[in-house]
Amino acid sequence: MRLKALSELRLNKKTVLVRTGFDITTRGSEIEDDYRVADAIPTLQHLIKSHCKIIVISHRGRPEGADQKYSLEPAARRLAELLERKFVVIETDQKKLPEYSVPHLYFFKHSPDSDALAELLASLREGDIAVLENLRFVAGEQKADIAFAKKLASYAEAYVNEAFSVSHRAQASVALLPKLLPSAAGLSLQKEIAALQNVLLRPKKPVVVMMGGIKLSDKAEALQNLLKFADYALLGGGLANVFLKVRGFEVGKSVFAEDGSEERLAKQMWRDYREKIILPIDVIVSRSREGEPECLKIEQVKPEHIILDIGPQTIRLFSGYLKKGLTLVWGGPLGYFENKTYSHGTFALAWLFAARSANPKIFGVAGGGQTLEVIKKLNLRQDIDCVSTGGGAMLDFLAGKTLPGLEALQK
Repeated sequence: MRLKALSELRLNKKTVLVRTGFDITTRGSEIEDDYRVADAIPTLQHLIKSHCKIIVISHRGRPEGADQKYSLEPAARRLAELLERKFVVIETDQKKLPEYSVPHLYFFKHSPDSDALAELLASLREGDIAVLENLRFVAGEQKADIAFAKKLASYAEAYVNEAFSVSHRAQASVALLPKLLPSAAGLSLQKEIAALQNVLLRPKKPVVVMMGGIKLSDKAEALQNLLKFADYALLGGGLANVFLKVRGFEVGKSVFAEDGSEERLAKQMWRDYREKIILPIDVIVSRSREGEPECLKIEQVKPEHIILDIGPQTIRLFSGYLKKGLTLVWGGPLGYFENKTYSHGTFALAWLFAARSANPKIFGVAGGGQTLEVIKKLNLRQDIDCVSTGGGAMLDFLAGKTLPGLEALQK
């Protein structure tokens, strides 16, 4: 895949739309993790050095209309802090931009398709950054409405995609804008795609995949594609539970998607790749999600039990495989890590995954929402070669699917 790079566009003193992935979560007024905001900074700094006027567009959550609890203002404020800029909110009734002698960042409260925006954005100065309100406040974003895309395109002279996390969505700001403006991939997006292509096309062997989470169906296509060339796949969480069930083991009241399609998928993958799929041999169970833990061999699990973590023998088993790998891929927790009592398996293997990835001879890629939570909690980001900002996008890419946002950027 050959994406047009920033260096291939003549952007000096141009007005540039930058589609970012600022889909942050907050606790009260505080952002829980600013990695999605920080991820865009290298591209923004590149554009600042090119004397561009920068208009940042993004979405947050799944609002139904203009719901202020999904406002992008907290993300814009954090971006200003990271760039050490004065933060300025532009109200919908303001007729012109204020002038300051220090670098600043504007957040516009207007709807992204407001007729009042064009004149205000036209008055930006070189090096200014404007952040528009949540694109999903406008129905045309998710409906891939060409009229909305043209409205956004009218604000700028070029477009940059710095939002791998939504590049699997055929939405107006992702799939249509690159057709309306000279376009390129952002620096972080280019780096992320290169890392994932490295896994798919040029992996050093052995390749070891570690996957968890609840639904096998969410990860089945990526897992099947990886199993074509991976040497081992270590499974935990709900993914492991459905495999254990189809193999005849009791999984009690454990979490997994209880429908026939999940079991059919597991049976098919076990039939085709049983020599590569490594399942837990012992587990931590309880009679409730907040109950007392008990460590059992997998054949000792009873109908009243809930499997909430992998056991110490499984941690040792999985560790042995991770220590063999030269290419490592991790997606999803291996148990109910949100409860400290049942976090040990996920945390122990996360530390090992990061320690192995820190070795320059080993290449590690991790991604997915809960995986990123673990990485943040344990402060492991700096040791892993690629921490993907995409959850669904990463899985689709690893499954070999065409991503609309990337397809639109290809040369």
